[in-house]
Amino acid sequence: MSLAHLRPLSFGEIIDGAFVLYRRNFATLVLTALIPLAPAALLSGISMGQIATFEQEVSVGTLVLLLLMALVGSFGGVLAWAALTRQASQAVTGETVSVRDAYAVGFQSLLPLLGAGVVAYIAFFGVVLVVSLVLGVVGGFLGALGGTAGMVIAAVLAAVVTGAVMLGLLGAIFAVAPAVVIERKGPVEALQRSWNLALGAWGRVVGVCLVSWLIVLLPMAVIIFAAGFGTGAFTAAPDEIPVHLIFWQQVLGILAGALTAPFFVATLVLLYYDRRVRTEALDLEVATERLGAMA
Repeated sequence: MSLAHLRPLSFGEIIDGAFVLYRRNFATLVLTALIPLAPAALLSGISMGQIATFEQEVSVGTLVLLLLMALVGSFGGVLAWAALTRQASQAVTGETVSVRDAYAVGFQSLLPLLGAGVVAYIAFFGVVLVVSLVLGVVGGFLGALGGTAGMVIAAVLAAVVTGAVMLGLLGAIFAVAPAVVIERKGPVEALQRSWNLALGAWGRVVGVCLVSWLIVLLPMAVIIFAAGFGTGAFTAAPDEIPVHLIFWQQVLGILAGALTAPFFVATLVLLYYDRRVRTEALDLEVATERLGAMA
């Protein structure tokens, strides 16, 4: 595909296109995801294994290791996401997919993406807090009126509203990474850009994100289960799980993300271009520019 061949995509075409993009660039995409995630996987395995050997308290060294793991994991995850977004965009627009170029752009986008993540995190918990307060008042009122039945209704209502809010927020941030990486937007601008692109198609955006995320979860669950998580999850005494098993659970869990994240990112990038074509006539704009250049 190239920018000259951009067109509106159906729901299925976005998912199928992500599979095609992932398959054609499999080695490059997975390598790009592995480079920053491998250190986090190793640190996670070591720290979780050390914690499992302590019954009462955790040493200062282990706490430092956990903090280091969190920092490496956070920065590595954001860097990988930015680099993968760059590569997915290159694949969509017909450019050569490059690891080196992806990381050059990824490092440039690191701070804006982290900033956008912080702003989105604060907004998320602000919305959740307000919704929780409202649901608490409504739930108390229903419980007082209807006893057990009222409490059940309140619980179901809380679950439905909470799920709807989370899905709505997912739709609101779907294009943050493309806005930062492709359009060089700042943190707040990227969030506004994503919000605007989702307007008018919230259900479709959320649906694509949800389906692609479920597709990603399946192989991750299989890999983690194969590493022994299935046995450990049903063990009566978790402290008896071998340390080496805990190590490999952590390592393979994170590395499984390196295998699946490129597909999810590719889906979001295709959805981003689809929304630009539908709302901004990007395909016509590019075609006009090409004709002007040829004249």
